[in-house]
Order: sequence, then C-alpha cells, then structure tokens
Amino acid sequence: MTTNFFDRILKLINRKETLIFSFFLFITIIIWFMKALEKNYTTDIDYPVRYRDFPEDKTLIGEVPDHLTLKVFAHGYILLQHKISSRYIPLVISVKSFSPRAMRGVDSGFYFLETRYLKDYIDKQLSSEFEILDVKPDTLIFPFSEVLKAKLPVKQNLKYKLDQQMILRKKPSFVPDSVEVTGPDYILDTLQYVLTRNRDLGLIAGDQEFDIALKPVKHTTFGQEKVKMTFEVEKFTEKSMAVPVSIINAPDSLRLITFPRQVMVTCQVGLSNYERLQAAMFKAVVDYTNIAEGQPRIKVDLLRSPEFVTAVRYSPKTVEYLIEK
Repeated sequence: MTTNFFDRILKLINRKETLIFSFFLFITIIIWFMKALEKNYTTDIDYPVRYRDFPEDKTLIGEVPDHLTLKVFAHGYILLQHKISSRYIPLVISVKSFSPRAMRGVDSGFYFLETRYLKDYIDKQLSSEFEILDVKPDTLIFPFSEVLKAKLPVKQNLKYKLDQQMILRKKPSFVPDSVEVTGPDYILDTLQYVLTRNRDLGLIAGDQEFDIALKPVKHTTFGQEKVKMTFEVEKFTEKSMAVPVSIINAPDSLRLITFPRQVMVTCQVGLSNYERLQAAMFKAVVDYTNIAEGQPRIKVDLLRSPEFVTAVRYSPKTVEYLIEK
C-alpha cells in the first residue's frame, strides 16, 4: 500500500517536471523563431498576374502563365506574412506599354516579353519592403493572331412544334439576319455562319417573337449576343392542282412523251396564300438518263415547291413513256 502511494507521488513529480520542461522549451523556440524573423532572407514567391491592353489589331489565341515566380529579398516578418497569406492582389501587366526592345515578335504571330524588363514594373505594384532579384519564367510568350471582322448570317439550331391545324405564314426570320463577328483570321476564314444556342421553343399556337441567344465561338466576339426570331402562323387547308411533267437531259434528236403528261400535286397551304398558290410554282420532271432498258415506266421527281406549303405529295410517282425520233 505504501509502495503504491510513493509510486503515484513520483509520477506526479515527473509529469510536473515534463510540463515545466515543455513550457520552457516552447518559450525558447518562440524566442529563437522571433530572432530568426528579424533577419533578411532570399526566397521565391508565386504571385498571380493578369494581362491587359493587348495590341488593338491582335487577339490572344493561347494560354499565358497566370503566375510569376518572384525571387525576393526581404525581412523575415514580411516574408512570413506573405507566405501565410492565401490571397494576393494580382500583378497587372499592360502588354502594349512595353517598348519594341522588350516585346519581340515573329512572323508566326508569337510575341516574346523578357521578364527582366518587368522588375521595375513589378516593384511599383508590390510593397517597398520587397527587393525583386529575379522573375521566372525568363520569357513570357504571347500567341497572337491578326484580328478580322466579318458579317455572317444567323442559322437556327432550334426545336419547335406547330399547333394542330396551324402552318407558318412565311419562313421564321431573324432580326438582324446577320451579325458582325470579330476574331482571329484562322477562325473567320473557316466560319460560314453563326448558330443560335440549342433551344426548344415548345408549341407555337399563334404569332410569337423570341429573344434567341447566339452560340459563342471561342476566341471571337459578336456585335450582339441575341437576335429576335418572329413566327407568323395561321390555319391551313389543302389544295390540289395538276402540274405538267417536264423532260430533262433528252437528246435534241429525240422526243420523249409521258403518259400521263401531268401529275396531281396536293399540299397544305395557309389561308392567306391559298389564292396565291399556282401550279407553276411546282416543277415535276422525268430524267431521260433514268430510262432503263426493258422498263415501261420512268420515275417522276418533284424538284421545286414553294416554301410556304407543307405535306407535299403527288401522284403518280412513275409514268409510261414513248420515245420518238
């Protein structure tokens, strides 16, 4: 029983001595650390950077480093403050403010800015407590391309459904029907039109107007981001008419006669265009080169119909023929 008591006393003494030793060790470390921070040091700092004021006739077509590594000489306290800070105000580099001696270009469109010219420029933006010794990378590469402008037509990338017994009075139109596009020459040389964003307009039951956003094209800007699209719809009815069959690709020395000489075309047409619709607006043909030996009939193709009609069908699809020399 006595032995256990003395063992407990010894453990408490040892624990107390350990705590005292740890306390003084901690104080010693703090004092040493504070004295160490009073010295000046050289170290590297990764600093965010933003670029602006590119040449007016050029556009950036590639990536540029978003951080620079700065070798700095400064007081320990200042370096500690920056090391533990996770948010730096980015350095801002105005590209066109550098002289041709600092900014070199090549025929391929790549421009090079040697970062040794940035030291004084960066000094003005950072704390005076820093001394900039070096900047990495030693060269910034700006891949530029010549800027062009072109006016391109708008092409739809839309889905919609017309209500029952309704038809388009005319083809849906964009206002404006074309937009100015500014961008690199290698893109504009291949761009033929501007697409709208993919969108489902739903059920169209009457005249409607929509604001339609344009689909962005990388490295380009549009004169406007949206266009208006107008739908004009009306009720429709059916109309049938006889359309004469024309002959194409027949030699001048031959005469081709079809039986019958016309086909009956039926289509859906809006009420406002009913009287306007005429047989001459359609073109039905047979191609002499489609005649197959031993075949008594030849195919009829409907090559043309007005844009304001739908559900076009015709009969017969084939006709008999007679060749006269």
